Amino acid sequence: MNKFRLRTSLISKPGQRDNLFKVLFEASKLIENFSGCKIFDVTFSIEEPNLVFIYEEWTDESTYRSSLCIGITKELILRAKPMISGMVRTRALTVH
Repeated sequence: MNKFRLRTSLISKPGQRDNLFKVLFEASKLIENFSGCKIFDVTFSIEEPNLVFIYEEWTDESTYRSSLCIGITKELILRAKPMISGMVRTRALTVH
């Protein structure tokens, strides 16, 4: 069975890490109930004051992409965007 895994590191704007984490944590509680979502984990760096990590695991990439089109997902992305100054790296991997 294929799995799609995605690891993303976001840089928050100064002073916004905790607010960004709260929005993403709220998202994790909703998204982890989506069909096809196996894991949606949000953590933050202790060493880097503006760094937030997201780890996702889905049944496949198309299910992941479909989740981005759901209304609540779009709303949460819009809420998080103003708090994000950049993305450190994104790694996507399909495991067979």
